Amino acid sequence: MLWAMKDAAKTVKGALVAMGAIALSACITSEPARVTFGPKMPIVDAADTSLPIRYDLRIPDRDAAYRTSIFEQLYAGLGREDLTAATSDEYRPASCAPHPSNVSGEQAVLDAIVDAAENARIVIVNESHVVSRHRNFTAELAARLEPLGFTHFAAETFSNPTDGVPPVLESVGLPYPRDVDGHYSSEPAFGRLLRTVKRLGYIPVPYEDNVQRDRSAPVAQQIAWREAFQAQALADALAEAGPDARMLVHVGYSHARETPIGFSDGREDLWMAARLRDLTGIDPLTISQYQCREESGPIRLAGNGPDAPEGAFDFVIAHPVTRFEGQRPTWRAEAGDLRVSVPAPLIPTQGAHVVEARLSGEPEAAVPMDRVLIFPGETVDLLLPAGNYELRAVQAMMD
Repeated sequence: MLWAMKDAAKTVKGALVAMGAIALSACITSEPARVTFGPKMPIVDAADTSLPIRYDLRIPDRDAAYRTSIFEQLYAGLGREDLTAATSDEYRPASCAPHPSNVSGEQAVLDAIVDAAENARIVIVNESHVVSRHRNFTAELAARLEPLGFTHFAAETFSNPTDGVPPVLESVGLPYPRDVDGHYSSEPAFGRLLRTVKRLGYIPVPYEDNVQRDRSAPVAQQIAWREAFQAQALADALAEAGPDARMLVHVGYSHARETPIGFSDGREDLWMAARLRDLTGIDPLTISQYQCREESGPIRLAGNGPDAPEGAFDFVIAHPVTRFEGQRPTWRAEAGDLRVSVPAPLIPTQGAHVVEARLSGEPEAAVPMDRVLIFPGETVDLLLPAGNYELRAVQAMMD
């Protein structure tokens, strides 16, 4: 079924390449790039949207560590990494020794990875679920791997129901991702990653564990179940795709790790990447983005971080720590987004609004090009590529 979707993906790729050529021509012949908004800017209740849970700020009354973790992911998914950074260590420096090659700069780092991927059938890259720039790097990597013949894009985030077609497979023919396609992928930077892989013609592969298991089982057992399921699902998808298929897999955290993890009871177990290697006999090229963070400077290759021994990953990337301006990550403006003020009518006087910017003509179901949570009295920017957008504000559900 996955391979049969290749023609649909190619059709979308051709259409989007043509659209890109038109946009490039417009940039050459017209006024400087700018962002414009349509005349309608509605304010709607979360309950009246197609996916109310996206705007639900209510957190179960659990222990403080759990609530902090959920809020960190929630804020990051709603464009407020600055709020996540207030409590998350993932926005603080974690220095690692330089890689022996001393490679630095995004293009040089990508060059090194692509050279190593020349003969690889599987490339696995991880992310922090709260640091959006990791998704931007994966998009750049996907663009560099496609000319090598990479055909499939697998992502942990893709919804994978036990019955029916996974949503991401239903939307193969669309040029945009949908909020229902996955959890983390409804964050706009992830959405733009999916727009990139759609444009390039990658075939999506959902593989997340979808078996209802005993939640009272030890954590180590629950991890083992999940890692085994994911590895088997990816091995099956690769076998189904055929011997010419090459796969880029985007995961969270340690799923990309090739060495065992130790547990408090003295046991060791394997993460998904190692299990996939053992199932297929294919040694994946593994890349970690979350271990190492520099105070400033360019992206660079690093040695394995303090939480992973030598051999855990083939490449470790040290990104600079995310900085903020106008409550938003500065890397997005540096990457080409235009900074635009949220129109005053959409800023809340009470409660909270989630302001969304979708390309004109795209439906409510599409992941917006930007989405940002705003509380009363805040000045928060939108970050958008040049184009015409439809704005709306959704009144968030709060305690």
